[in-house]
Order: sequence, then structure tokens, then C-alpha cells
Amino acid sequence: MAKKTLQQRKVRMCDGKIGYAGREAALATIHSMRSYNERNGNVRAAAVRAYLCHCGKWHIGHTRRIDWKYLTKILHPA
Repeated sequence: MAKKTLQQRKVRMCDGKIGYAGREAALATIHSMRSYNERNGNVRAAAVRAYLCHCGKWHIGHTRRIDWKYLTKILHPA
């Protein structure tokens, strides 16, 4: 597989994603998405992050890493 160019990576980071004005707004959206999914029984194992894009807005994206802290809270409630 060929290495992606910088322009291809930038398109992947920003294209079709909702842009948030600040980090706090993006984190609040992540929190509301998690609680909504929790209520509906839809648990995503992938870690979700907010990142600052080259366009100047904050976006939400997932990583390949498994979010064990979140899963432990779901699987073993206190």
C-alpha cells in the first residue's frame, strides 16, 4: 500500500466531519454520544478523541485503541 500524501491525510481528517468551535464543545458531544449509546445498549470499544484540525476546528474521531476504562464501567457496574 502506497504512503498517503499530506493532502490525502488532511482530507481524511476533515472531510465530512462536524466541526466544533472549541475543545469543550467537542468533549461535551463525545460525552453525550457515550451516554446516548449507553442508554440504548450500543457500546463501542474504540477510544473516541477530539482533535484540532488544520482547518481550525475541532473534530471527533476514533482510534484503533480499545477504551478499557469505558468498557470496564459498562461491563462491571459498581
